[in-house]
Amino acid sequence: MSSGETMRDKKINSLIVAATFGWAACCCFLFCSNCDAQILSPPAKPIEAQASTPIRRLLNEDWERAPKIAVRAKTTFESATQFTDDLLVAYMFNRIRHNQTSEAKLAAQELTDRHADNLDGWMLKTWLNTLTDDFDLALINMRMFKKQIDAQKNLPEQTKQQIYGRLGRLVGYFQGPVADRVNDDLLNGTIRELAAGMQPQILKTFNQNRDRVLKQHDDLLIEQGKKTRVILDKTKLENQAEAAQLDQQNKLLEQTQAQLLPQKQKISADATSQIAAVEQQAYQLQQQLTRLSGEIAATNLDLQLLYQDLALILNQPSEFRQSTFFLRNQIRSAELALSSLRQSARLTSNQLGGLQSQVLQIEASANQQTNEIDKEIKRVNNSKQRNLSKLTKIAKGPEVAAGKRKSLKSRITGLRTYDNLTLELYRQDMLSQLSK
Repeated sequence: MSSGETMRDKKINSLIVAATFGWAACCCFLFCSNCDAQILSPPAKPIEAQASTPIRRLLNEDWERAPKIAVRAKTTFESATQFTDDLLVAYMFNRIRHNQTSEAKLAAQELTDRHADNLDGWMLKTWLNTLTDDFDLALINMRMFKKQIDAQKNLPEQTKQQIYGRLGRLVGYFQGPVADRVNDDLLNGTIRELAAGMQPQILKTFNQNRDRVLKQHDDLLIEQGKKTRVILDKTKLENQAEAAQLDQQNKLLEQTQAQLLPQKQKISADATSQIAAVEQQAYQLQQQLTRLSGEIAATNLDLQLLYQDLALILNQPSEFRQSTFFLRNQIRSAELALSSLRQSARLTSNQLGGLQSQVLQIEASANQQTNEIDKEIKRVNNSKQRNLSKLTKIAKGPEVAAGKRKSLKSRITGLRTYDNLTLELYRQDMLSQLSK
């Protein structure tokens, strides 16, 4: 095995050589991947005007990519009066154009069910099932495709070159980009069936296309490795800058955190001191109010006794009635004293209520300030935690972003990277079959 030949190449070549052993060395023949004729099973004569109308519409008015046009194209197909193979082929291309792969697969299945010898149906079934990662079915389609090719003895050489060029690219795709997802036994059996009876010129075309895909895949892997290294190097520098910034942020956050706790403690201590002073005043006022309440009760009792004495005198006969002048003066003095005591009690009670409100205000203000500080402490802690999480992630080393990884992988493993249908050529080829 040469230095440029891999185990993968040796395996496929041994399978093909075993099936073609004893044949003469093949001559040089360029594969035909861009031939003018794209349709594999063209109509025997131009398509008549009535049948060509929906085909022309599918390939012209309904060709532009747009959701409404995609729906309209389906209506065009379903309302056609003549349901022909050519209409199915045009509809398949239209569905692929509008990315309606499942509908294109159904049309291809319908085409091969109607006419098993229609090569376009088998080619598109094989290609579409490969596109949608249904690899087992695609390989089975490939075997059936080969049987139909062999059955058509008068198939033009150019058409064979075109077919086996595509089959070579698909085999290369199975062996390279998606090799880890393909059933090896099914693939190797399919390769043996394809190689059976293959002419040297066709074998060369097949191998050229297969090898081209494998080389393209290897080149893309190298390119991806380079791009990945560039991304990782750039990400590493960005991570270093971000880590330095995060460290600086955490230092500032720690300083803020160190200032917040003493502030909270001071607010609580100041509030406790203020409340203690107010409560001391309130205690003194409460003592004063208690004393006043006692004096009011005593004065009120004295006044009641004086009222009783006055009533006894007034109830005596006038000739025996004593003078009430002195008693009435005592009553007026007691009433004035009671009124003064009651006014003092009201003032004291109001002052006591004010002090109680003041305590509530001090407590509310302190709670509001400490709550704000608690919120700030929580914000600081959350910021530190987020920064630490980022630093932990950075410490694990640079990584390619998930979206970028997916994009790179899609390009390397996507079928269209290695074998894309030239829809415009197929469209023009189909339009050329229509009657003028």
